[in-house]
Order: sequence, then structure tokens, then C-alpha cells
Amino acid sequence: MATIKLGSNFNVNDPSSYNVGEVVSQTATPTGFTITDSLGNSATVVGTGMTYDADGDWISGIANSITLRMGGQLVLEATGLSVDGRSTAFDTGYGGEAPGMQAELAYWLRDSDTIIGGAGNESLKGFGGNDSIQGGAGADTIDGGAGVDTAVYAGNAASYQVTRSTTSTNSFRVTGGTDGGDTLINVERIKFADATVALDVAGTAGQAYRLYQAAFNRTPDVAGLGWQIKAMDAGTSLLQVSQNFMDSTEFKSLYGSNPSQSTLVNLLYQNVLHRTPQQFEVDFWVGILNGTNPSSHQTPAEVLMNFSESAENQA
Repeated sequence: MATIKLGSNFNVNDPSSYNVGEVVSQTATPTGFTITDSLGNSATVVGTGMTYDADGDWISGIANSITLRMGGQLVLEATGLSVDGRSTAFDTGYGGEAPGMQAELAYWLRDSDTIIGGAGNESLKGFGGNDSIQGGAGADTIDGGAGVDTAVYAGNAASYQVTRSTTSTNSFRVTGGTDGGDTLINVERIKFADATVALDVAGTAGQAYRLYQAAFNRTPDVAGLGWQIKAMDAGTSLLQVSQNFMDSTEFKSLYGSNPSQSTLVNLLYQNVLHRTPQQFEVDFWVGILNGTNPSSHQTPAEVLMNFSESAENQA
């Protein structure tokens, strides 16, 4: 996992913000290289076993860090990398190749990274992986890219206001605090000092919330829901969470320690869908549970999960 620190007013998404010139000098050794252009910008890469072709382009070896400076000012510093020179996207030279540099950043930041912005108005992007992005002060645009990404804020949740865009379902505005004023795109979580808020209500967070409410017939507590979301983000399946809920003391207090199939189905209708089922509905699900229904055979945990994810429960 890499850690990326950005300088002020840096725009990952706009190649013209790099404003690079032609290469005027280059040093290359087995432990890294530095390239300087005609505008005084530089790129320094540190690594191991690095080799170069006749044009001076890096072709093999592992890069562990990169530092970019524009006009002598730090704009990007990435550490904790492990990038193979044989696989990089940008192999046509540094100077005058802003679009190539953007492609290179996308490749280098394709995994789960920690990205820390500066004090200015930056445009930050996580690209691939499950990224943690802290914009810092200034009005930042944070694009999480692919994966389950988290925007991090220094203050408590009560200090901020989060509003969804009226034109896009995956865009939010965060205001307040000392580091608000940001636009979030493709960001699934907001982590405040005292709480984590899920934005992808149609994704993992929504599934965890519905299952929690379905299993226990109550609004989830923040700590418990957050724990389940974190577990699912880490790879725990919804079915496994359903089984864990069924094994819990709270579930057994609502449904009994060993309810009959008919009792379980009736209680699921009452606690999840909040209505009394008709007899043919009970018969259908009992058949699912005992294997006599030719269309399907499911465990109790699968039935609970399907009740939770049903169109009726989500209506």
C-alpha cells in the first residue's frame, strides 16, 4: 500500500496542470533516476536494480518512491511503492508528455493507497483499489475511482453537512469543519473523527443495514453496523453475516434457540416484512427449508438473507 502526499493546487485529472517542458537533463543509476525539464520541473524515482535502454528510459527494476516537483515546489511524493519498470504505462520520455504522466499515475496508484492532499484546492483521484483520501484544507474534488474508497475528515461528524448531488447519484458535497467544502465522486465512505458514514446505500452498506434490521427487527446501532460494513468491505459475504446473526444471542431471543421451520418463516414475515403471511407463503418457504420445494433448497441463513434483500423489504 502506497502513501501519496500532494502539494497545493494539484490536479490529478487535468494533464495541462502538469505544464511540463522538454527534458534537459537526466541522471540514471541502479538505485534510481532524476529527470529535469526546461521549466525547472523534476521527477525523482528511487528503487532497486533499475536498468535503462539506449534512450535513457527506465525498462526494468523496482521503483519504491517517486517525487514530482513543479517549478521547484513539491506537488507529489509517493512512498511504499513496488512498481516494476517492465510494466509501466509511460515509456516515451518525461518532458512534454502530460497525458503519458497521467497514465503513469493511474498505473502507479492502481492499488489500495493512502492519499493526503495539501492546503490548496486539489483534484485528487484514487484510481484502483480501496483508497483512503484526505483532502485537507481547501475546496477539493475527490474522485475515489474503482473500489470502496474513503474520504477522511479531521472533525466530528456533527461539524459537517453531507448532501447528495441533484444531478448525479454518486456525487456528494461535504461542507463545514476546517477541511470541508469538498466534492466527492465515486466515494463510498466518509470517515470522521468519531464515526464512519456509508454513502453507497445500494451497495455493501445498504445490504448490511437491511440484514441487521431484518435479523433483529430494530434500527442498527452505529458501532455494530460499522463493524459489519468493515467486515463485508474486507471480504466477508452477506451469507456469512446472516449466519453470524442467526448464531447470536439476540437473534435467539427473538426467534427461539431452535425454532421450527414454520415458526421461523412466520417470524421472518412479522419481523422483516411486518405483516402476517398467507398460508401458501408459509408453505412455500417451509418447502424451501426442508427441500421439498423442487425449485430450491436453502439454509435458514440463506432464507433470512433473501428476506432481507427481497423487493418487498426494499420497497
